[in-house]
Amino acid sequence: MTIYDIAREANVSISSVSRFYNHPEMLSPETQKKIRKVLEAKDYIPNQMARGLVLNSAKSIGVMMSDMQHQRFSIIASHLEQAFFEWGYNTMFCNTSDDWRKIQQYFYMLSSRRVDALILIGSVFASFDIKGCLEKYFSSEIPIITSDLDLDLPNCFSVTPDHNYGMRSAVKHLIDRGHRDLAFVACTNSLNTNSKIDAFHRALGEYGLPFYREDNILRLSFSASEDPNLDIAEIVAQSGVAYTGLIFSHDQLAARAVSSLMFHNHRVPEDYAVIGYDNSPYALCSQPPLTSIDTQTKTIARVIANQVNDIFNNRDVGSRVIIKPSLIIRSST
Repeated sequence: MTIYDIAREANVSISSVSRFYNHPEMLSPETQKKIRKVLEAKDYIPNQMARGLVLNSAKSIGVMMSDMQHQRFSIIASHLEQAFFEWGYNTMFCNTSDDWRKIQQYFYMLSSRRVDALILIGSVFASFDIKGCLEKYFSSEIPIITSDLDLDLPNCFSVTPDHNYGMRSAVKHLIDRGHRDLAFVACTNSLNTNSKIDAFHRALGEYGLPFYREDNILRLSFSASEDPNLDIAEIVAQSGVAYTGLIFSHDQLAARAVSSLMFHNHRVPEDYAVIGYDNSPYALCSQPPLTSIDTQTKTIARVIANQVNDIFNNRDVGSRVIIKPSLIIRSST
């Protein structure tokens, strides 16, 4: 139903329907009643979504991510959808599965549907020629908002957690607890994970701890992290260093580590202190509950949504927003 359909069925002018959503105080109670009766009869969508549709001004936003099942990505996607629905924007979600062929097809599809903005969630897009693909399919007038990724494009805006700040907090916390031999455990080789590794080494150096580019980084393959028989305690023991402070690239891996350590009769936190990343529900499911670096996922989602809305309403936005994580201390340390 368009503004013209509503005006015809209510027997009012098109401008009256427009005023109904923008300046209802300018309409007589009788005119308002006629328009409302049509909307109710057609079971029309209320509030901001209705306003956008009636005025033929509803914006469309494409949201792409590598894995919708990823805890952090799903939280961001959920908050974006809620915000955009309230503002009357249409949202199209695309799950790329780290597949370059799917990424290109989704770019083509979103471009064909003339989306008004594009959001890329996750640093995995840095592994592909994203810049060239964006320049191919989207004009410079289309705003592109990224999370965990910076693109050198004039129409690109980014929202990124400050891993240096978060890692400094975690390393200091472990040092204050008496730990000197620290390791970072990762199961991916993404740009975001490598940023965490760089931040980890930088924090060790700042606090005067010895660091070696590889010796204190325990890398697991992605397939290994999905292995139900993965024994993280054994991997730590085989590293050749008596690590007692462990920081993991995400909470799920940290929670599995706690179970593995305790299975081998190690005490957490007395023998090993364990810190996760993202402060996801996995942190609370662990026993003991995980200390975790909270990357402020909900805040990131809120900032991205506000950036899109501000751009649509011709308000100035910063090209790069840095979000400071916070360390949530629980019983695992």
